[in-house]
Amino acid sequence: MSIFFSEIFLNDCVIRPESCQRSQACSIHQVWEKARSQLRDTLREVTYASLLTEDSCVIPLDRAGNRGE
Repeated sequence: MSIFFSEIFLNDCVIRPESCQRSQACSIHQVWEKARSQLRDTLREVTYASLLTEDSCVIPLDRAGNRGE
């Protein structure tokens, strides 16, 4: 899924540490950086094949291309 996400933006200080004078010593900055890393790892594991196997996300179409809800 990383082809869709060039950069994960959770907070400005994570992307641009220079935007905050305290980002290196800030405990909140560290939490955002950890969350960003975990989200990136989770998305890295997702494949198109795994998304297609999730029945709840797939809406079948009939032969005419209409949703068969």
